[in-house]
Amino acid sequence: MTADGPPELTPVDCYRWINVLEGVQWHTADVVLKMSPKHRPAARTIAGVSARLPWWCDPDGSNLRPSTARIAVACCVDIKTASAVLVILRELGLIMLVSRGGRGKASQYQLTVPSDLLDRVKRLTPAELTQRMRALDPPRPNRPPRSRRNTGGMPTGDQTAGPVDDR
Repeated sequence: MTADGPPELTPVDCYRWINVLEGVQWHTADVVLKMSPKHRPAARTIAGVSARLPWWCDPDGSNLRPSTARIAVACCVDIKTASAVLVILRELGLIMLVSRGGRGKASQYQLTVPSDLLDRVKRLTPAELTQRMRALDPPRPNRPPRSRRNTGGMPTGDQTAGPVDDR
């Protein structure tokens, strides 16, 4: 946060925005914690909607125009939840309102990264991410090798002989 006001918002491209959001622990965000538990979207919902937003903007992060209905349908969430996630992202400074929509026209946003993001939400380091991923899928010693599956759609072995009569 700057000394005289709100944090500086830096416009970013889709790739940078996705990289910044990797490892964000949404349940620790001050904006989320201020919400009533009854109306608070789950962390996985915020992460899912956030991961989907770059699909609807230009590569430079501009011209983001998803309607709440589009977000709700594409992300399998309620329309109120879609709206709440947009509010959270806007209040965190991860999206900036460029123009407000109305009467069948969606609002336009720009993907941004605020200067104070790490003061407002916990983000896992790459080492912490790796550690958590390994904990979910620990290596298994003495595991038999995986069988090779035909993934090319072509028949293998005796399957070329044609249909089998199982009478």
